[in-house]
Amino acid sequence: MFTKAWNNPLIKIALMFATWRIATFLFAAISVGLVPLRSHDFLGGTYDHYSQNPLFWGWGNFDGEHYLSIVQKGYGQLQQAFFPGFPLLIRYTTSLFGLASENILTVGLLISNLSFLSALFLLRKIILLDYSSKVAHYALLSAIVFPTSFYFGSFYTESTFLLLLLTSVYCIRQKKWLLAGIFGGIASSFRLVGIFLLPMAIVEFYLMRKEQKKAQLSSLLAFFLFPSGLAAYMIYLQLSQGDPLMFYSLQTIVGEHRETQIITLPQVFWRYLKMLGSFRFDPTYFSIGMELLSAVFGVLLLIVGYIRKIRTSYLVFGFLGLMLPTFTGSFSSLPRYILVLFPFYVIIGEYASSRGLLFKYIYYCISLLLLFVETMLFFRGYWVA
Repeated sequence: MFTKAWNNPLIKIALMFATWRIATFLFAAISVGLVPLRSHDFLGGTYDHYSQNPLFWGWGNFDGEHYLSIVQKGYGQLQQAFFPGFPLLIRYTTSLFGLASENILTVGLLISNLSFLSALFLLRKIILLDYSSKVAHYALLSAIVFPTSFYFGSFYTESTFLLLLLTSVYCIRQKKWLLAGIFGGIASSFRLVGIFLLPMAIVEFYLMRKEQKKAQLSSLLAFFLFPSGLAAYMIYLQLSQGDPLMFYSLQTIVGEHRETQIITLPQVFWRYLKMLGSFRFDPTYFSIGMELLSAVFGVLLLIVGYIRKIRTSYLVFGFLGLMLPTFTGSFSSLPRYILVLFPFYVIIGEYASSRGLLFKYIYYCISLLLLFVETMLFFRGYWVA
C-alpha cells in the first residue's frame, strides 16, 4: 500500500514536504538546547516573545522581524529595502479573515508553507515539460534539502515569491503571455530578481518565433507587465521618500556590507579569499565560507547547465539572478538568494539522475548536514543569509 502511494507523484511530494517540515522543526528544537543564543537582537517578535516560545517566533528571525513590523505599522525607518509584496499579502489576508495582529506570524507561516508545497508541485510540472519524472524527483529533492531551505518555511518572502515565479514560468512555457506578465509583475513586487522574468520571456519568445511557431507580436505588449510590480514600488518610494531607488541605496546601511558602485565578480572572489585567509572556527567565518561556497556552486551549476544544454532561457535567468547580488561587492545573503533560482534545481536534478548512487548519497547527505547546521544557527540568532 505504501509503495502504491509512493508511486503517486502528488502523494510523494506531500510526503517529501511533510518530512522536510518535521526535520527542520526538529533541527530548530535541537538548536534551542544545544546552541547558545548569540544575542537579544534580530529575534522574531522581539526577545520577549522569542524567549517564551522560540520554536514559534524563531521562524521570524532577522528579516522576518522587519516583515512583521511592516505588516503591523507600515514602513519604518530604513525598512524600504524590503519589497512590499509579502507584507501586503499578509496584511490583506489577516484583514480578510478578521484576525488580530497577534496572528500575523501564524498567517505568514501558513502562507509560506502552503506556497512552498504548491511550488514543489508546480516545479515538477515545469520540469516534466522537458525531462523525465526521475529528473523531477531529484530536482525537488535538491530544493527540499538545500542548505538554506528552512527559509521556505519561515516568515520570509522566498516561498511565496518562488510560487509566483514558477507560475509565471509555466505560463511562459505555455505561451500564455498575459498571465505570465501578470504573475511576473506581482513577483517583481516581492523580490527584485523577479524582473529577470522579462529577459527570460524574451528569449522564449525569440526561440518560438525562430522555430516558426505561432507567435503574435501583440503578445509583446504583455511583456510590459513583468516589471510593473517593481515600477509601482519605485513610484511609491518617489512619492513617499523622494528616492525611487531607496531599496537599493539602503543596502549599504541595513547590514549587508554592500557598496553602491559596481564591483566586478573577480574582485568579490578576491575579497572573500582574503577574509578566509584569517579563518578561525567561528559562526561568522562559517557564514562567510557558505557565501563563497554558494557563489562557486552557482557558477559551476551554470557551467554544467550550459554543457548539458539546459534550456537557454533558464540559463539566462539563473545567470542574471546569481550575478545581481554580486554587483555591490558582496556575496552576503547569497545562500538565501539562490534558493529561488529554480534553474539550479533543474540542473542538479538532471545531473544527479545520470549519476550513480554514491554521488547521490554524498551530495544529498552533505546538503542535508549543512541544512541542519544552518537551521540551528539561524534559530539561535547567528547570521546565516
